[in-house]
Amino acid sequence: MRILVHAPNWVGDHVMAYPFYFTLNELFGKSDIYLIGRKWIASLYPPFFKQVIAFSHGKEPSPEEFHFLKSLTWDYAFTLSPSIRSALLLWRLKAHYRIGQRDKLRSFILRLPPQRGSLRLPPPYPWEHRSLSYIRLLTPFFPTNQLAEDYWQKYRHLKVSFPVSRKFLQKKEVQLIRRQYPQNFILGICPGSVVPSKIYPVEHIQRVIELFLEKYPKSVILFLGSHIEKEYVQKITTAISPNFQNRLLDFTTKTNLTEAGFLLQHCHVLLANDSGLAHLSSLSHTPLVSFQGMGRKEETLPLNPQKIIFHKQLRCSPCFQKKCPRRDYPLECLVSIPPQEVFAAIENFLGEAFHQVIKISV
Repeated sequence: MRILVHAPNWVGDHVMAYPFYFTLNELFGKSDIYLIGRKWIASLYPPFFKQVIAFSHGKEPSPEEFHFLKSLTWDYAFTLSPSIRSALLLWRLKAHYRIGQRDKLRSFILRLPPQRGSLRLPPPYPWEHRSLSYIRLLTPFFPTNQLAEDYWQKYRHLKVSFPVSRKFLQKKEVQLIRRQYPQNFILGICPGSVVPSKIYPVEHIQRVIELFLEKYPKSVILFLGSHIEKEYVQKITTAISPNFQNRLLDFTTKTNLTEAGFLLQHCHVLLANDSGLAHLSSLSHTPLVSFQGMGRKEETLPLNPQKIIFHKQLRCSPCFQKKCPRRDYPLECLVSIPPQEVFAAIENFLGEAFHQVIKISV
């Protein structure tokens, strides 16, 4: 049997899909399972996929990649992306059964497998965690008396390894990080996000860093992220006191996802906005301090078992707007969180590992 999986379009969703990937492997371990999706999946995926095809043309396969995929026969094809584009791709590849979350625009493209016993593919439940909704796509294939929640509990707290190249390990900055751990504290920071309304103010992050280095002067700040984070890191580093400059290591744009995960394993705490790397900490089990503003935490909260999430229960939350619509108090859900409280949350993890904590600021 040959199975195709279209990965989600975002890093955070891809990480939240790991319980689905492992459940799929448990159910179809003897089958050939292929993973397709955007370029970055080539650097982060579970080891049991027979082949990973990262699209060279953004969200679409190139003509050569499409020709190869169409040359194969697909018994089942799953799309974890909510787009019509991904469902159409499975249809164009002539997958026998095409499985994904159904809506009015995609229902006629998808083709579900026959009902087995009393189990059928249920509709997506409102406000449940996205990783659980992914697993529900496999409902027709569960053994008797097994539910999606059973597999979610089994795989929701996965911890994976991040194999990196010898060349990466030989970099001076990486060697420094490995020598510092665990002698001194390493604080990872991801200060950016693709969504402006998810970004904790740069001035607040700067103050958190100053509080951290004033109390732990031999510690290291490790910046991680893509080109999106780069400009925020530059603003922070130029404003930090010259006395602390040698404690700042900038890895933005210098790692792929597996290398970032490897560095996260060496961090004692990660401070991050609601972003892909915040979710990546779930796979490294790095204690996480993060924020929930414009989104609904019941759906997209990182699966990290050790986390403190600041969430203001405002009348306008969640707004789901990429830019804050308020004029009276823009980004109150983030701006009103004092750096001192964030620093205190970071300190909670420096002495011992904490189990999951949700901090509600009111």
